[in-house]
Amino acid sequence: MKRLLPLVLTLLILRLDAQVLIDSLQQRLPLAKSVVERVDILDNLSHAYTQYSLSRSEELARQALALAQENGYQKGIAASFNNLGISASIQGRHTEGMEYFIKAVKIREELNDTKGVAHVYNNMSRVLIYQEDYDRAIEYSKKSLALLQQIDDPKAVANTYAAIGEIYMNKQDYDQALLMFTKARDTSIGAALGDYKFWMEAKRITALNAQGKYDQALETGLAIERSLPKYRDFFSSIELLQTIGVIYSNLGDLEHATLYLHKAKHMADSLNDANSGINARKKLSDTFRKFHEYDSAWYYNDQYSTLRGEVFNAEKSKQIAALEHLYESEKKDQLLAMREEKIRALTMAVTIGGVLLVAITVLVIIVFRLYRDKKKSLVELKRLNNEIFEKHEEILAQTEELTQANAEVNRMNESLEMEVTARVAEIKLQNEKLIEYAYFNAHNVRGPLARILGLCALMSRETSLAEIQAYNAHVLDCAHELDGVVREINRKLHD
Repeated sequence: MKRLLPLVLTLLILRLDAQVLIDSLQQRLPLAKSVVERVDILDNLSHAYTQYSLSRSEELARQALALAQENGYQKGIAASFNNLGISASIQGRHTEGMEYFIKAVKIREELNDTKGVAHVYNNMSRVLIYQEDYDRAIEYSKKSLALLQQIDDPKAVANTYAAIGEIYMNKQDYDQALLMFTKARDTSIGAALGDYKFWMEAKRITALNAQGKYDQALETGLAIERSLPKYRDFFSSIELLQTIGVIYSNLGDLEHATLYLHKAKHMADSLNDANSGINARKKLSDTFRKFHEYDSAWYYNDQYSTLRGEVFNAEKSKQIAALEHLYESEKKDQLLAMREEKIRALTMAVTIGGVLLVAITVLVIIVFRLYRDKKKSLVELKRLNNEIFEKHEEILAQTEELTQANAEVNRMNESLEMEVTARVAEIKLQNEKLIEYAYFNAHNVRGPLARILGLCALMSRETSLAEIQAYNAHVLDCAHELDGVVREINRKLHD
């Protein structure tokens, strides 16, 4: 713990430095005086975000690419393609990543950018490592190494030797791996790269352990561990601690093995380095299983599986090693999990919590008011339902009355119809009798009346008494006949 404390304090300082770098780039972006400067800042930000936020890295790279293509800035286009290739490769889109890298190489070759071409070759090599095409990966790494040696870049040369050594480790060619790590260490020493020397020594220890040279590996590892506070390469520190733990395990020393593996786990967790945390838990589980401590082995295996499932897709387990290689080589000096970001996240969480609390309070008030209004509405609805029921009953009663009245009207209509029918029949009969009466009058009344009128006309011309008396006798007969007809008419009218 005494050795770990200075490392943690130094880590906090590095996080502040990394945050200052990103903040500085973001502040410079709106102040860019030219398209070239703006594209370069966007590409630098994109590269910085590859470990922190891949979506943000891609977004910035595409902005830089569009602006560079619009203005014909070839160097910016190549840098954008390289960043897009890195982001795609980390996410497992290897074919897409290789396509971006090939485009970047073509442009940088046209620009005679030897260092840029070498870096892209290294990136292409990493993609081939993820695909387990180790021979082609070595081919591209050696191309990169040759170019870097031409421009005398010892730091990049040491990185490339180390990358080739890792490929040989994956091929289980530990002799070649140790040779490459040794060349990387010697290059670091020659260029006075103290941190790189430490990193390469850690790699050499890994190779020695793989060769079974446990005593030599442990002696070298413990010597380097005593120098840990002098260095600020925390990812290599984690790797060294894990390697020492594995060496102790191979030597049969469970106590020291778990001690160093726990140190590696705690440091990885403090750095938010999920990949190293996964490896440390896996090694702890394997170590306890090796010594038949199955409860502890199961415990750390469960932690390993849980953390691995959170960080990676269970169907792409090989990406764990891929991310580890990429983090160690390309961006190991860019520790972007800053303390300030945690503070900001905590502040944001508190703010969000306060907002949520207010929102919940408001929601409770709203729900209460809705409940109260709903209760009032239910009471009012019940009252209206009662009124409707009463109206319904009233309407039913009125409907019943109307039904009865309608039935009475129908009955009266039927009676009236029968009465009308009878009356019509009676009128029809009377009309027939009137017709008969009229016919009777026309024939029986007119005869005697016509004779009387005729006799009266004759009497008006005669002067003799005998003629007049004869006419009177005829008139009297006609009068009697007419009287009989009138009586007959009265009788008929009476009937």
